[in-house]
Amino acid sequence: MREYSNCFIDGNWVKPSTGKYYYSVNPANGKEHAKIPECGVEDTRKAIEAAKTALPKWASLTYVERAKYLVKVAELIRNNLINLAEIETSDHGAPIRHTLNLHIPAAADFLEFFASVARATKGEVFPVGAQGIAYTLREPIGVVGVITPWNFPLLQVIWKLGAAIAMGNTVIVKPASVTPCTALELAKLVEEVGIPNGVVNIVTGPGETVGHELATNPAVDKVGLTGETETGRTVMRDASSTLKQLSLELGGKNPFIVMDDADIEAAVEGAIFAGFLNAGQICSCASRVYVHEKVWDEFMDKFLQSTKEIVVGDPTSEATDMGPLVYKQHKEKVVGYIESGLRDGARIITDDYLPSDEKLKEGFYVMPTIFVDVKQDMKMMREEIFGPVVGCMRFKAFDEAIELANDSDYGLAASIWTQDVRKGFYAIQKINAGTVWINEHGITAPEQPWGGFKQSGFGKDCSEYALKEYTRVKSCFVDLIGGVMKKKPWYNIVNPRQR
Repeated sequence: MREYSNCFIDGNWVKPSTGKYYYSVNPANGKEHAKIPECGVEDTRKAIEAAKTALPKWASLTYVERAKYLVKVAELIRNNLINLAEIETSDHGAPIRHTLNLHIPAAADFLEFFASVARATKGEVFPVGAQGIAYTLREPIGVVGVITPWNFPLLQVIWKLGAAIAMGNTVIVKPASVTPCTALELAKLVEEVGIPNGVVNIVTGPGETVGHELATNPAVDKVGLTGETETGRTVMRDASSTLKQLSLELGGKNPFIVMDDADIEAAVEGAIFAGFLNAGQICSCASRVYVHEKVWDEFMDKFLQSTKEIVVGDPTSEATDMGPLVYKQHKEKVVGYIESGLRDGARIITDDYLPSDEKLKEGFYVMPTIFVDVKQDMKMMREEIFGPVVGCMRFKAFDEAIELANDSDYGLAASIWTQDVRKGFYAIQKINAGTVWINEHGITAPEQPWGGFKQSGFGKDCSEYALKEYTRVKSCFVDLIGGVMKKKPWYNIVNPRQR
C-alpha cells in the first residue's frame, strides 16, 4: 500500500491538522491501496496564506523565468511516466494502455503549451489621439483555488494549475478525494524542480471543508472548478460572499448525430470512442445518439457488434479496453440510471449491464450498455450519467436532429457525422454547445479552448483563452502633452442641453 502521510503546503510536507487519514480504493478490486491525509480548514488556510505570501515574488518573475519551471516539470512527468501511469491506473481504474499513452503524456504536453504560449502574452494599444497613449496590461489575478475531478486526475490538475502559475498566480489545489495520488506525486516533482515555496500547494480532503474554504475565503481571488453541475452551483453560491472570479467547467449530455450520408464505419468507430472511452466518465462523452432513419439498421448493427468487442477487465492488462468505474457509489448511481431507463420503457440491446465474469465482481464494473426505444423526456436522456451508457433514437429530418440536440439543459459538446460540408457548417452554427465536431467526437488539443454553454458552465480551459482566464485586465493611459486638465478643466465642460 502507498502511504501519503502529508499534504504539500508552502514547499513543505505537512501532516494534516485533523490528525485524520482515509484510504483511496482501487476500483478494479475494491481494496484499499493508498493512505491519504484528510486535511481540514486549518490546513487550507495555511495553504492560502502561503500562496498569498509567495504571490508578489512569483508574479514579478518574467514569463520566461516561470516558463522554465513548467518545462522542467513536464520533463519530469515524462521521466516518471511508468510510475505515474501505474499509480493513476490503481487510483482511477483507467486501463494502463490509456494512462501510459493519454492521461500522463497529455499532462506534460499541456504544461509545455502553457509555458510557451504564456510568453506571447500581450496587451492592446488604443488610438485615443495625439494627447496620450491608452493601453492594457494583463496581470495575474492573485491566489487561485483549483478544484479538480476524478475522471482524468493528473491532467485535470494540470489544465488549471499550469495556466494559473504560467500567468503569475499562486495556487492551492484540492484534487478529487477519490483519486488524489497523482496530484500528490506532482507535488514531489514541483519540489524537485524548485518552484518557489507557496506557489503550488496540494491539500487533500473533502469538498465540504477544503473546497468550501477555498470558495469562501476572501484571500482567494479566483476558483477554477471542473466537476458536476450541482457542485458548480454550490461553489458559485459560496463564492458569491466574496465576489471572487470563477471558471466552471461542468457537466454535459452530449448529442451525436448520424446523418443519412455519413461514413457509417467512421461514425461507428466515433460512437465507440465517444460513448465508452474512460468507461464513459468524460464530460464530453456522447450519451445521446441520434441516427437518421435511413441508416438506422446499418449503424445500429455495426455499433452493437463493435460494442460487444470491447474488452472489459483488469486495467493493468494491456489487452483491456475499458476498466471499472471509479468508486462504488458512482457505480451505484450509474446502475440507478440504467434501471430508470428500463422502468421508463427503454430496451437494452447489449448483454447484461453487470459483468458475468467472477473476476470482475469485486470491482466497480459496469458493462458497455446501449439503449433503444428511448424517448427524449426520459431521465436517462436528460441527466448526465457519466458512465458507459448510450441511448439511441431515430430521426427523420436534419432540422429535427438539431432540435433534439439542443433540447437539453447542457451545452458542452456535440458532433455531427455527414459528408455534406454545408450541413456540417450549418450544424456548427445551430447547435448550442461550446464545442462542435464534424466527423469526430472528443478530440481536443492544447491549442483549442474547452468549455460549455448553459448549465455546462462558463470560462475556458486549454488554449490561450485559459491563460486569459487567470489574468485581470488593467486599463492604462499616459499623457503625452502635459497640462491637459489646465487647458480643458472639468468645470468648463458644457452640458449638451445648454448648447
